[in-house]
Amino acid sequence: MDLFTALGGSTPAFLAIFVESLVDAAVAMGFGREDARTVVAMVVRGTGGLLVGGEHPALLKDRGTSPAGCTMGGIMVLEEGGVRGVVGRALREAVTVAGEMGVQGLRRVGGVNGMRK
Repeated sequence: MDLFTALGGSTPAFLAIFVESLVDAAVAMGFGREDARTVVAMVVRGTGGLLVGGEHPALLKDRGTSPAGCTMGGIMVLEEGGVRGVVGRALREAVTVAGEMGVQGLRRVGGVNGMRK
């Protein structure tokens, strides 16, 4: 339950940080903020639709890259920066906090693990 709470509840904020980072980077390179936000939002919507439709994330990533291409270059930077580990740690922390919040809530109503005091 804590994993579902964290995955469903925290993912929008995690994705928003990634989107904001892309927009800020585009602005730093001269793109207009609203234009960058619109482009990234459209890409997120399209990618989300593909994922909901059953597209596997790894296949989606592989189909979007070409040898020595710009996407692969960017992916290499993300991987060198430990993006997967950071995302994993962020979700683990969200699950831990969700569990702590659940225990605190149960204590407030008088029980832990379904047991009343």
